[in-house]
Amino acid sequence: MRQFRPEAVRDAVTVREAQAAKRAELAAAADAAEPDHTMIIGTQESRESTRVALEIIRDLAASCYGPSGRPKLIRANESGGAVTVTSTSHRLFGAMRLQHPAARVLLELLSARQAHGADGGHFTLMLSTELVLRVHNSRVPPRLATALLQEALEVCGRFLHEPDCACAPRLRVGSLPSLLGLVRAVVAPKRVALPGVDADGLQRLCVLLVDAFVRSLPDDEAGLRADACDADNADDGPIRLLPGIRQLALVGAPCADSEIVDGVLLDVPLADGAPLPKAGAPLHVALYAESLEAGADLVGDATIQLGGAAAAAAEATLARFADALAAAGVRLLACQKLVAPALQRLLLARGITPLPRLSLRHVGAVRRLSGAVLGSGLGVPPADALGRLGGAAMRRLGGRDYLHLLPPPVALPDGSWRRRAQPVLTLVLWAPQRSAADELAAAATCALQTLGAALTQAAPAVVPGGGAVECVLAAELRRRAAALPAGDGGAADKTLRRQRRAAWLILAEALEAAVAALAEGGAGGKAAVEAVHEANAGGNGAFYGWDAKERKPREVLSVREGEAEEARVVELRHAKLEAVAAAVEAASALAGVDQILLDVR
Repeated sequence: MRQFRPEAVRDAVTVREAQAAKRAELAAAADAAEPDHTMIIGTQESRESTRVALEIIRDLAASCYGPSGRPKLIRANESGGAVTVTSTSHRLFGAMRLQHPAARVLLELLSARQAHGADGGHFTLMLSTELVLRVHNSRVPPRLATALLQEALEVCGRFLHEPDCACAPRLRVGSLPSLLGLVRAVVAPKRVALPGVDADGLQRLCVLLVDAFVRSLPDDEAGLRADACDADNADDGPIRLLPGIRQLALVGAPCADSEIVDGVLLDVPLADGAPLPKAGAPLHVALYAESLEAGADLVGDATIQLGGAAAAAAEATLARFADALAAAGVRLLACQKLVAPALQRLLLARGITPLPRLSLRHVGAVRRLSGAVLGSGLGVPPADALGRLGGAAMRRLGGRDYLHLLPPPVALPDGSWRRRAQPVLTLVLWAPQRSAADELAAAATCALQTLGAALTQAAPAVVPGGGAVECVLAAELRRRAAALPAGDGGAADKTLRRQRRAAWLILAEALEAAVAALAEGGAGGKAAVEAVHEANAGGNGAFYGWDAKERKPREVLSVREGEAEEARVVELRHAKLEAVAAAVEAASALAGVDQILLDVR
């Protein structure tokens, strides 16, 4: 017999009271709101311009979405200027420079997601604009719709996090097909990056990216933690690469010629007469982050050289420094900033190769590869602070010469430098033209960031791609909306139930609109949504997404015993939920705007 517990009754009463209070609050908001409303109060011209701006973003994102997405050519101005060919969200909307306030809000959301390496920009923009436009055309007051959309978002999150949810199985991190499925979902839609690449070429590229990711991982957990907080890998562009992977996008060869190069490729010139250590010979490295000069006062960017006795003293100081480096066995001096020309001559005379002006873009990679400790001033680092390399070589790629710093030999005895050194490799990506190279670099970075995000989670889970998870979530929202309780609060409660159902259906329809965009919208898009819904209704552990090439549903994920068995096209669960949450938050902010004010100062 179950034991009677008064505290359990009190807890149940408290929960019911809280639920009743929330229903009353939402019902009061529904009563207070006028049924006839506009999204933006002001002139008809203002309302129309906002609607047009949102539709432009939605239609552009939809036309570039998925493997059948069409690239766009953006010209900087009517008289000419820079031309951008792209289908990638941040490059497309970054080049357009939309000025409408509502558009700026959405593009700032896109920039924030891209700054963290997140993919799915087109999906987020489509979903947010669909939500705003549908709220505007519905009978749900905007203030109430923002709260109800958050409820619908919570329904999606709880559903995908249920322990027995077959739609979100665990990711097998050690499974190559699962990792390839994650990469394929990112790279396959970037058609501008893959001109002339067939299915086999796409598979080779995905394998290359997964191979680069696995080979860049440190051997121990301490190295992984160091990777998570490594701030030396500042890379050009809106997103950063993983610390152990450098990227070099070149023009002039097909994508099939892309390769992984162990070590670091530096596009810095060597001084005349600089010795080039042979590959395989251990190479001691001294690394500095400050300018190496003596007897000079720095004023801004100008250097005031001293003359006479002071110049002779400075020369003697530099000579002693060069002698000490040679005595310590240093054969390569790398400096992030300036190395005085006099010091460069002294180093060359002693068989030491100087590498000045590496910049922050290169010095972090050299430090990571060699295990060197950054020095300062004209002081020689102690022996255990020097780095080690396996030599250097010159390599010509794309008509330019690169200095190839080789990883240290494994046979060297262990030391403190060995604990600091981590693998570094250069991913050389080839493309036939510059626009394809830029797109390929962005796609590769997003794919690698996706793999890195999966590795940082304790129990990563995936959801089926190709529009499958969107249809599953839409079906779940429709089912739960139909099963909403009638409530016992009279007419106000019935009104709230009706408006809650309408808001949940708005999110369901917006998710289905993203699936329709995979089939290029229109009647074909509606038929694709119905076909994907029908294919996923079986519930046999297999999920189907839309195949844009074959124009029919195709299996993208099969699940067995709570794990992804066959993952052809999948996305990370947390990444998909973050994209939906970002779209709902942006739509809630825009739907609640009552007026656009212009500052005319």
